[in-house]
Amino acid sequence: MMGRRVDGWKDSLRTVLLVGLGALPLLGPALWNGYPLFFFDSFEYVPLPFTGELPVYRTAGYGLFAWIGRLTGSLWPIIVVQCLLVAFVLLAFARAVAGVGRSGAAYAVLLAAAAAGGLPWYTGQVMADGLTGAVILGLLTLLLFRDRLPLSWATLVAAVVAVGIASHTSHVGIAGGLLLLGFAAAALGRLRPGWLPPVRTGLPAVTLAAGLMLAVGANWTATGRLFLVQPSTVQTLALFVENGLAARYLDAVCPGREPPPHALCAHRGALPHSANEFLWGHSPFRALGGWDGLRPEAEAIVDGVRSRYPGALLWQSARFTGRQFAMMRLGDGLVPMQFLMRGPVAEHYPAELAAFEAARQQQGEITFPFWNPLLSVLWWGGLGGLVLLVAGRWRAGCRRQSILALGVLAALAGNAFICGALSNPNQRYQGRLAWMPVALVGLLLTAGDGRGAVAPAVSGALRGEGERRRIG
Repeated sequence: MMGRRVDGWKDSLRTVLLVGLGALPLLGPALWNGYPLFFFDSFEYVPLPFTGELPVYRTAGYGLFAWIGRLTGSLWPIIVVQCLLVAFVLLAFARAVAGVGRSGAAYAVLLAAAAAGGLPWYTGQVMADGLTGAVILGLLTLLLFRDRLPLSWATLVAAVVAVGIASHTSHVGIAGGLLLLGFAAAALGRLRPGWLPPVRTGLPAVTLAAGLMLAVGANWTATGRLFLVQPSTVQTLALFVENGLAARYLDAVCPGREPPPHALCAHRGALPHSANEFLWGHSPFRALGGWDGLRPEAEAIVDGVRSRYPGALLWQSARFTGRQFAMMRLGDGLVPMQFLMRGPVAEHYPAELAAFEAARQQQGEITFPFWNPLLSVLWWGGLGGLVLLVAGRWRAGCRRQSILALGVLAALAGNAFICGALSNPNQRYQGRLAWMPVALVGLLLTAGDGRGAVAPAVSGALRGEGERRRIG
């Protein structure tokens, strides 16, 4: 009994050490910057625990992390906790896929690929984007590899995934899509026993439900109302401005009608070419009432576009999904933030104002002239490798790994659809996952069959080589 306790303590200590070491490269860009990194939306999340004001069209779930800043009096613990959580999920994923014997090497491969693929530039931001990959890999671990994790590990992975789901509305859609695929795979496995590996949907379903409850609870805490997501009709109108359907609709309904059916009719010839410019730049958006005042008009225009142009809307959704899938450049929004973030930092974290102002981001020193071409090679090369591994691992008998690769590809496509076709394409949306294809390829090549043995196809090749040497 004493020996088991000692071994348990050793395992726990080793886990803590590995997670801590793994968090360091994920913190690297923020440490180099001299302060946590900010995106434009950080302006609304940082004050959230102090003001209780809900960010526009977003969930308050990321306030769970923002509260860490208020409780500690510093923004550093927010990103430290983010990095520790992501590092733990990567370690659990490596252990589940590669087995205990190869988990250390597999974990190192994941961290190296994540660093090369730009993940630390997201985990170091006061934003939820650094958690997206952990939500995907954590949920796939619970669906496909629950039997290879101790209950304590599986429970912790589920908790991290639930918090991640609550932190961003896109995570709700991605997790829900993966769970639906899990249910479909489990049903197919029952129809054709032995053809598919076991898919366990119980804990993933509980995890998604917990994430939804956390999101609703955070929104209730901030507003006193129970809801999952805020109305997104104005955001959809901005998307239709970018894809041209709003102008097409206004050109059809506005001419010759007095009074004009929509206030936006007066501006139909001067609409910007992007959703971001419509919402945040020089456009009639604020003059027409902004997020609240424009909502009734947005609802009418969005309904009109959907009823008049269903085919065109379907085509534009497919086009924007494909466009988003190919957008992964680093540096989106990593610009000097004095104009936006100096006020919140000075008001709520005055002791850190000097560090904020001295940070490399505020000095305009963050650029990626050589990294982005490398990132493109890693992204497309990793995707090609994943496609090859789907078929190769299936033929080799490692069907669980093949389904895992398919699950990651589905998650990447789902992320592109949710962010590109339902919001509007931005580099950071797919960029936050650009590391995943090459990371999974590296992991599967390191993992063997996941039980400490070489994969069957590789094992057969080695046996054949041995036979040839003996004959020779």
